[in-house]
Amino acid sequence: MLLLNALVVLHGMVAAVLLSSPFFSKLLLLAATLLLILSSTISFSYWVSPKIHVFIFNFSFNLKLSILGVFVYGD
Repeated sequence: MLLLNALVVLHGMVAAVLLSSPFFSKLLLLAATLLLILSSTISFSYWVSPKIHVFIFNFSFNLKLSILGVFVYGD
């Protein structure tokens, strides 16, 4: 868990530098999304339409945190 917190801090430190490049900004977004998915449990999942999937992620870092995630598939 300590390593996960360190990765979150590191991501925040280098994000400002790398966001100037479109390639790196997409890569950071993918890495942050994977980090969120791997460090959480999904307590709610619902398909709003065939292209929109809604999640609620529950995290347990130093405090209890829930985040609503909305994924849109396709164009």
